[in-house]
Amino acid sequence: MNIAIYCGKWILPAKNGTRYLDRIFPTTGEEQGNLNNLLKNTKIKTVIESNELYMLSKTDVTHLFIREPSSQLQSALYTDFWGHISTEERKLGLSKNNNRIKNLLALYTTTGTGHWCSDLYQSLYWLLKRKQDIKVLPLSELTSFMESMGYYEKYNPADYNFKNATGDDINLNIVNITRTDLFKWLSKNYPNQINKIVKLLMIEISYYNKIINKDFGTELPKVKKPIKRFKLI
Repeated sequence: MNIAIYCGKWILPAKNGTRYLDRIFPTTGEEQGNLNNLLKNTKIKTVIESNELYMLSKTDVTHLFIREPSSQLQSALYTDFWGHISTEERKLGLSKNNNRIKNLLALYTTTGTGHWCSDLYQSLYWLLKRKQDIKVLPLSELTSFMESMGYYEKYNPADYNFKNATGDDINLNIVNITRTDLFKWLSKNYPNQINKIVKLLMIEISYYNKIINKDFGTELPKVKKPIKRFKLI
């Protein structure tokens, strides 16, 4: 899963305001860097993988912006299954015969995608356990935080809504799918896969609660029983 660090200070996992900050700090591939660059000097934007998060304890990062895990999952699913597909795929809509859907779901419980991994909050927990001076803020406070830093980029949710990504949808009478619709359809047609994803999600929620409560004491117990049903709002 992609993790962005801006100006060597602010950590934003994918789906946590990175496109908004890309407007404030427009970069080219040459201006971006990887973890080795970040350890050597400050780049406008550094992109690392979630399994490298613990190494940020050796850097000067100061803030982490995150959203609640259920919201992160919904946003990631919507981006992967609806936002990042072609107009032709949207015309087909959701179909159980679509192998792309099955293969993507498998990634959600294994290696992950660019927008989701099943141990993001566990990795963040261990980073914060090592470097507890990092300030954790909810994604909802990103705009006000940037204004306090002197950056006044207006945030318009419509600019980041994938259903408005192309005018072809309207011209071709494509019916947009909501996040709720998508999750309900996946739950109905792929119950076993969704149950596995939700079981991992519950563990992530436990780590998220530890982070929010600044509880970095003992290690968390594992969830023993699979979750039969889980409703995302």
